[in-house]
Amino acid sequence: GARRRVPLERERREAEEAARRKEYIKQKHAELIGPLADMLAELDNAAPKIGDSEAAANALNQEAAMLSVVDLKTKSDAVMDLCKVPRTTLNTVADMVNSLNQDMVEFPELAELLRHEMTALSSKKDMLDVRLSAVENVASNGRQLAMHKAFAEHEALRMEVAAKLRVCIEAQGGKPEDLFEAISPSGLVTLDDIHAYLRKYQCVIEAEKLEAIFPPEPTPAATKLEAEEAQQPAQGADKPAGGAEAKAEGTEPKPAEPSAAEANEAKPEGAKGEDGKDSKEEEPKQDGAKPDEAKADAPTDEQPNAERPKADGEAPEASKDGAAGDAKPEEAKVEAAKPKPRLISKEEFMRAIRIFYKVVKEIVLSDNLLIEQSRQIRRMDIGEVIEVHQGPMLDPSVGVYRVHGKALRDGIVGWVTVAGN
Repeated sequence: GARRRVPLERERREAEEAARRKEYIKQKHAELIGPLADMLAELDNAAPKIGDSEAAANALNQEAAMLSVVDLKTKSDAVMDLCKVPRTTLNTVADMVNSLNQDMVEFPELAELLRHEMTALSSKKDMLDVRLSAVENVASNGRQLAMHKAFAEHEALRMEVAAKLRVCIEAQGGKPEDLFEAISPSGLVTLDDIHAYLRKYQCVIEAEKLEAIFPPEPTPAATKLEAEEAQQPAQGADKPAGGAEAKAEGTEPKPAEPSAAEANEAKPEGAKGEDGKDSKEEEPKQDGAKPDEAKADAPTDEQPNAERPKADGEAPEASKDGAAGDAKPEEAKVEAAKPKPRLISKEEFMRAIRIFYKVVKEIVLSDNLLIEQSRQIRRMDIGEVIEVHQGPMLDPSVGVYRVHGKALRDGIVGWVTVAGN
């Protein structure tokens, strides 16, 4: 009888475990069926937003080549912004699907019960993900194209500046490598020095172009001043209009008006309240002050600019006529905000005026400007790059332009033709 009871007990435990498992799966199915339906509804709501982003991406593709750098970057960012909300929805659904798949590995019965809902959810998510990824690629490519355009525009601008500067020095029989010293023998070059050098040889470049190549650096004082102004509240915002001695924003704040008790302790007219004496000598006088003499706030003939008595150690207020003690904070701010002359190092200057040529057709590197008098050094292959030291200069004997430079592959220096006749 004991042997028979053991299998029966085991069967009973297995039946109880199966019942509990079945009840858990039933409960889990009831818990998940609602969220799955909600996720499917969210995907349905995300589909029109993805359609809007696709329309914006198609429009961007069609007009990308005609847009400026700023417009191209702005529209690319706008397309990417349209993708943010649906991408968040898709990521949320993907996380839920992955979590459910892990649960279904342990409970295959649950996977069977939710097979229809999971299939519909996964299929729709994957389809929308493909569409949205294509839109994101368009926006990313638009950003890259904007960067390439910005670089090309900057490089074209640099080439224009470099060519004009090199023409000036070569017209005087010099070489571009001597241009830095020719502009400023002292070794310190500023934008004003470059403008003066160009005007000397009747060659003009717009200031905006030079500043784009050599951008001015903000001064530390101006940067600090801007940070202080951003942190400090506007001074005198609650003062009545017409205050002649109101201080400028960002300067030392004006002390608060004296209270009634302080006004009763103020000195009468004619008292030496600003002679710099210790407060110990003034205390006995305050006790005997008459009530009708506590009128230091009203200006008198002897003190036309007085507003109120000064506390010990208080800095003098700015006066209307610019008397002593007027710190002129507005002028100080303007002076601090003025950018100092931009000092350009020789390394930065020479890097800005470099010119390179790329070989697009096999050409001979020779040792003389004049082809008829030159000796062949070696052939340059397609794709090689040469750094220009001088030129382009005309070879009058055959009517072609040639440059003198150094081949980057092996450092050999010579002359090559850049345009045929």
